[in-house]
Amino acid sequence: MLASSGSAQGPGERTLTFKERNTRPTLGLIVNPPRSREGGRRSPGDMFIVAQPVFDAANETRVGRVATTCTVIKRGNFDTAGYQCAKSFRLRDGTIEVQGLLGFGRTTVRLAVVGGTQAYEGARGTFEASTSGATATDVIHLLP
Repeated sequence: MLASSGSAQGPGERTLTFKERNTRPTLGLIVNPPRSREGGRRSPGDMFIVAQPVFDAANETRVGRVATTCTVIKRGNFDTAGYQCAKSFRLRDGTIEVQGLLGFGRTTVRLAVVGGTQAYEGARGTFEASTSGATATDVIHLLP
């Protein structure tokens, strides 16, 4: 089951929990000019993309796919650079779109749910991801 219930939820609100296994994603890095002269540092305009399966909260059943694109907006290494990111969750009953500013040096990332399609048309709410080892837990809180 994708949705989990909680006593703090109001009418029409719902929370979806997914797992991302960060073991074999499709990954791409685009280094745009000017290239940083310091190895391993990202420069504004550099981008990376990640696509991988997404699983249910128990991390057992594949329920869709997630694609992420991030553009560097603040120079730094992978953990200290600033990024503008967009995530698209493709699920059986539609898509959920998430975006915002983040830094990867944090263990928890918070972004905005900005839309969706089909069952998630007009979606709004919050997205939070936390990573433990090779697994990320994605929690999407949808408002009514």
